[in-house]
Amino acid sequence: MIEDYVKSGRLSARELSTVLKEAETYKKNTFAASLGGLNEKRELVSYTNEDIRKSDIYFPATQEARKTFNIIQSLIIQEYAGKKLDVAHISEVQFVRYPLGGKFDWHQDIIGLRPGEVKTRGLTFSMNLSDSDEYEGGNLTLKLPEEKIMSLGREKGSWIVFPSFIRHRVDEVTRGSREAIVVWSHLTMPEIQSMK
Repeated sequence: MIEDYVKSGRLSARELSTVLKEAETYKKNTFAASLGGLNEKRELVSYTNEDIRKSDIYFPATQEARKTFNIIQSLIIQEYAGKKLDVAHISEVQFVRYPLGGKFDWHQDIIGLRPGEVKTRGLTFSMNLSDSDEYEGGNLTLKLPEEKIMSLGREKGSWIVFPSFIRHRVDEVTRGSREAIVVWSHLTMPEIQSMK
């Protein structure tokens, strides 16, 4: 059952402090986010469309986000213990800022395998870095089977991890701005299929 693979919680105060400290070092490096997908030749292409996605992102180098990476990797491994998934390989850390008017319409994070690849995005991890009183709108919402809806908590340090094929969106920010960290755990296609 897909819901068995959706996990949520909140970082401890110490973990959150560590993540926020690292995030301060790369906030100034953000750039406008683009959309991506595979073309007919199975090549990854990117494009922009603010009607679909409006946000600023930054992919810090591993050394810039080492502690954040370790905290999230440990959390994912712990949450999926006993599941037949090799979740130890997480990819890049993405810092994202949704400014006033920022959003990301319904989408899936799974891209598919390109030639020569064995793994692709299998699990998506998202964590709130903003206090709930700093913004309005900006809710991360998942659409589960049978039209069941689930949302990420609005408290700073709240996190959710879910199969990357689940459709999800970030509602338009109507006041302030919302910041988050997103990380993907790469899995094989048979592992991804096993979660459906």
